[in-house]
Amino acid sequence: MNPNETFNYGTYEEGGEDVEDVEDFDDFIENNNTGIDYYAILNVPKSATQLEIESAYKNLCVLYHPDNHSSDVNKSVARKQFQKIKKAYDVLGNEKNRIIYDKYGEKGLDKTWDVGPLYKTPEQVLEEFGKQVKFKKELGLEHILKSKGEIKLMLDASGQISPPLPPPPPSLYGPRHPYLPRYGYGYSPLPSSPLSSASPPKPVSRGLADVFRLPKLQSSFIYHSWQNNITSRDSINITGQVYSHRNLNIVSVIGTLSHTISSSLATEISTCFGTQPYLQGRLIKKFSNDGFISTAATALTPAAPPMLTFVAGRQLAPYCTGTIAYNTGFYTLGKWGRQIRPMEGSSVTLAVIRNKSKTNIQGSVTAGLMESHIRLSYIKSLTKHLKLRMYTILSSLTGSNFGISVDRKITKFTRLGFGIGCSSNIGFTVQIKYYRLGQAITIPIILSHDLTIHILFWGSLIPISAAYFIDQYILIPYQKNDMQRKINIVKTANSEILAQRKQEAEDSIKLMAEIVQRKIDIEKKNNGLIIIEALYGNTKLIKKMKKLLYKQNKPNKPLPKEIINVTIPLQNMINKSQLHLGGYSKSSLIGFYDPCFGKEKTLRVVYSFQNKIHLVEVGEKIPLFAPLNDHLIEDSYELPEDLTF
Repeated sequence: MNPNETFNYGTYEEGGEDVEDVEDFDDFIENNNTGIDYYAILNVPKSATQLEIESAYKNLCVLYHPDNHSSDVNKSVARKQFQKIKKAYDVLGNEKNRIIYDKYGEKGLDKTWDVGPLYKTPEQVLEEFGKQVKFKKELGLEHILKSKGEIKLMLDASGQISPPLPPPPPSLYGPRHPYLPRYGYGYSPLPSSPLSSASPPKPVSRGLADVFRLPKLQSSFIYHSWQNNITSRDSINITGQVYSHRNLNIVSVIGTLSHTISSSLATEISTCFGTQPYLQGRLIKKFSNDGFISTAATALTPAAPPMLTFVAGRQLAPYCTGTIAYNTGFYTLGKWGRQIRPMEGSSVTLAVIRNKSKTNIQGSVTAGLMESHIRLSYIKSLTKHLKLRMYTILSSLTGSNFGISVDRKITKFTRLGFGIGCSSNIGFTVQIKYYRLGQAITIPIILSHDLTIHILFWGSLIPISAAYFIDQYILIPYQKNDMQRKINIVKTANSEILAQRKQEAEDSIKLMAEIVQRKIDIEKKNNGLIIIEALYGNTKLIKKMKKLLYKQNKPNKPLPKEIINVTIPLQNMINKSQLHLGGYSKSSLIGFYDPCFGKEKTLRVVYSFQNKIHLVEVGEKIPLFAPLNDHLIEDSYELPEDLTF
């Protein structure tokens, strides 16, 4: 088996941390470099020039070229390392191969890509290669992931029955402002939508039947959209949606064709077939990097002029964008439209969006003839896998609505969410949402139509406590055990590769011992950089070291299996009293190997420079530059008596 090959993950190809800290198998795959990093082999940064790459290659050839060794044992060791060095140079020394490797890694180099001699510039090579990657992905049916869908089932578990409500006026389900999502596309007409401006009727109790009867399905909503790029400038989107609430049924199919005229101008046309058909055209013009305008015309019927919407937006500050929109609503031109009942009033909307790193805040104020409202939303990524969402709506037509939810990443493609909501129109609800690969199942459950303190307290406490219990005592333990099981499978399946890499690293250290001693002698004469001790391995074990050197912490005890001594290979990388390690996996450095596969790793270096002791600890993919004044040790460290420079 070739130790240079990428590990085999079998069926666990889903995208170093300790298993106690990792929440899913994707983190393990991402943080454990299972292939060979060519930049690490040559010990050059990713920004290195071709001259720097060539210089690093020539320096390594001095030690690792087989012809520079006399004994058969040393020739064999050098030959194995030289093959890796030569392969790294062949990739990074070739501009086309380097571009592909930087973008797609080793897997990109394993493919046969006919980018041809025509594409001579890096931009042309990357563009053509990207097209071929996209084409092969589409052949693999990965374009299916462009589809999105949702099934929403609202259940009434309040144990109360309300008299049937009248159907809504047509305007409530007509097209909204083009810059806002229509119902079913980010917004669904749930019963919380105003069916009447009157107060909700007083609920009727079912008595003992409330206890034994299952929740009643109050409304259902199904939505699915599919998008595909026809050309580099044209795309098509088809959306189908069905909504049902008692005797009200709405079915529609919406088709949208988008065309990019230039980098600053785009158009789209949409048509809806079904219960409430319409035709819409839209034009978007971008004036600068921080400003745009758009205009849209929506025709519901030939008997009335189309409703117009104008939107202007610009960047107000870094990470902050503001928009203003005006919707004409229904109007008449002479006799055109007089025979049609008004379906939507004019309105003006001011909106501000702040999107920075892990936080998204949106707020809008709408003043209209038929409805005015204020909307606020807050989204915060609490951790890599946990997201908080909050919203509130104050409307002149629907009353007040408030909701808070948390969704958690379960696997690479799966999220599970839980939330609670209060509505003056519906009451108190809890919501469960399951999301996978663009498809979502949402189940809002009405617990009570009354918003009393008693209902709010127990309705919030019990579901939140249950969600916390499930997360802490079921989901997290299951994920940890499942990930550890997968890691063990990968480790067992690749045990031969791990063993060979360990043996190669140990053989390399023996090979470089003589030249390292000469480098130390040179550094001593110049009071230069000398590595006193360098340890690499399990972060938790290294962090427990309270004294300067390992022999002070554990006298007369060998290093644990999950920590290795890399003093010699690190000293070999010093050039003119300078040590530079890039932001790559250190397990790929010559003389290194992974001693604790699947766990977080740290490099701890104790070195002397100008007769002063320095100490530095860096993570697996954190660059290291030495010497630095920041590495000077504190007086609290006790120096060993036999320490020499």
